[in-house]
Amino acid sequence: MKRLEKKHCYKKTVSMVMILLVLCMTACSEKVTQSGEEVTNSLSDSDTKPDEDISSMLNNDKDNITNSDETITQKDISQGETVTEMQITQEHDDGKTQQRTQSQQQTQAQQQTQSQQQTQQQTQQQTQTQQQTQSQSQQQTQSQQQTQSQQQSQPQVKYSKYDNYDVGDVIWLGNYYKIDSYNKFFINWIVLEKKDGKMLLISENVLEFHSFNKESRDIKWNKSELRDWLNSSFYYDAFSSSERMEILDTEIITDGITTTDKLFVFSKDEVAKYIPLNSDRISPTTTYLRYKTSKGMVMNNKDILSWWLRNTFKEECSGSLTGYLYYANVIDTSGAISAEQAGSGIIGVRPCMWINMYDY
Repeated sequence: MKRLEKKHCYKKTVSMVMILLVLCMTACSEKVTQSGEEVTNSLSDSDTKPDEDISSMLNNDKDNITNSDETITQKDISQGETVTEMQITQEHDDGKTQQRTQSQQQTQAQQQTQSQQQTQQQTQQQTQTQQQTQSQSQQQTQSQQQTQSQQQSQPQVKYSKYDNYDVGDVIWLGNYYKIDSYNKFFINWIVLEKKDGKMLLISENVLEFHSFNKESRDIKWNKSELRDWLNSSFYYDAFSSSERMEILDTEIITDGITTTDKLFVFSKDEVAKYIPLNSDRISPTTTYLRYKTSKGMVMNNKDILSWWLRNTFKEECSGSLTGYLYYANVIDTSGAISAEQAGSGIIGVRPCMWINMYDY
């Protein structure tokens, strides 16, 4: 549109120039005519030349002037057209140049846009790659921390055989008398529970006779002779120093009193939980106990023995007796929960303990 408007303006300009030239030519012709008339008058007055010669001269002058004017007009028109064509050509060239410039600018803009988009994509890809790398690094760190935590919570197994034992299985740990009082043999232990790297064990057999407390008085587990014997004499006699390191301190509650023991006997609640069937509570004795004398009594061929629990109670004497009788609960030879006087020396002991499965 701009090019067409410019071309139209140039045409109007040329037309104006031509009109001005025509006006100039007309003015010149009038002046020439006036000049001719003056000359004619002058000649007529002077009578120096004939009229025909003067007329001929005037006519020639007019023709020359007319030809000159036409030549000038044609030149001007030609020059105007040439200028116009040059201007149009220049405008056309300028338009092409502008188009090329605009096209180049558009191309550059498109290239810049594409370059920016590529840069943004590369930046996004780099960001995603960095995020993925960070995520992988975090996952690796978490995995390492979890591995370290697992290694710390479950260290290497000291005795790998423990991993292969389940509840109800029998393991060997420690040594005590079985045949006679001169030679010791492995103690058999039944696995009652296995959790958190620990195992709860109870001896398969009654291992020894011992009174709950010799003195007939109100004695609880925490001050009983049985507890003292298990955690001192028996503890050091039955286990080596390395085996004693496996035995854990266990916090237990008996009749409302809390103690921490290495070895203990079951309470009524614990025996009901871990050995619910009476038939499973019956414990065969050992040859060592069959022929052992306890309080002047020979236990010949006694295959099944009662064994202590750690709960105690007292009963008021009846009849002619006064005072109280002090009892501790036991598992009798039928496997039922019963009671015997705390001073009895012919009740057996089945020790219990929690051991650590791992070497810290």
